[in-house]
Amino acid sequence: MLLPMGFGPFNLVNRLITARRGSVNTKRCVTSTAFVHRYAWCVSAIISHFRTALLRRAGAWDPFNVTEDADLGLRLHELGYRTAVIPSLTQEEATLTPTAWMRQRTRWLKGWMQTLLVRLRAPWRTARNLRPAAFVFSYVVLGGFVLAALLHPFIYLMALHWLLSGTGSMLAADPFAPFNLSVFATGYGVTLAASAIAARQRFGLAVACHILLSPLYWLMISAAAYRALWQLARQPDYWEKTEHGLSRLRPKEKP
Repeated sequence: MLLPMGFGPFNLVNRLITARRGSVNTKRCVTSTAFVHRYAWCVSAIISHFRTALLRRAGAWDPFNVTEDADLGLRLHELGYRTAVIPSLTQEEATLTPTAWMRQRTRWLKGWMQTLLVRLRAPWRTARNLRPAAFVFSYVVLGGFVLAALLHPFIYLMALHWLLSGTGSMLAADPFAPFNLSVFATGYGVTLAASAIAARQRFGLAVACHILLSPLYWLMISAAAYRALWQLARQPDYWEKTEHGLSRLRPKEKP
C-alpha cells in the first residue's frame, strides 16, 4: 500500500517537504498500479496488512535493515506474491525540522543501500527468483534513486560550468553540450510542472508554490545520501528514529 502523505505544513521546511512527498506519492499512486502486479515493489511502512503465515514464510521483518519495507517487498515478490497499491490517503505529518528530515532521509537511503547489497550477495539467484524484468526494475528504482542522489551535485556543477563558460567555449569543449543542457532543462521543467500540479491538487496553491524550491530539496537529498553512505560504513545498524505526533493539528486525546 503506497499512500500520499504530508500533514501539518507550518513552516518553510515543512511546506517544502509536504509538497514534495505528497506530490511524488500522489503521482506514484496513479502511475505504479500497472507495474506492481508484474514487477517487484516496496511495501509501504505507513499502513501494511499481511497474513501472519505469509509474513513468517517470507522471513518477517529484517531486524538489521533500517528500511525493512524495501527488503520485504522484494522477498515477497520472490515467493510469487505481489504488492498492491491502493490510491487512498493517510494523514502523516511531514517532518517539521531540517534535522528531523535529514535523519529520516538518511535512514531511508541507507536502508535502500543495505537492501541492494544484501540482494546482490547472490545476484543470479535473486534474478532467477524475481525474474529478469522484475530484477532490473527493482534495481533501477532503488539503485537509480541512490545513484542519482549521489551524483546530483555534480550535475549542478556541470550545468553551472556550461552556463559560465559561454556558448563558444561550451561547443568547443563538448559538441553535445547544448543537447545535454536541453535534456537537463527539459527534465527539470517536466518534473517541476508535474510535481506542482500534483501538489496543487493535493494541498492547494499555498503549498504547491514551494515546488519551486525543489532544487534545494534535491541537494538536501544528496547530503542525506552521502551521510547514509558514511553511516553504512561506520554504523550500518544504527536506526535514526523519526519522532511523530508533533503536529498541532493532531487529534486530541479523549478524556
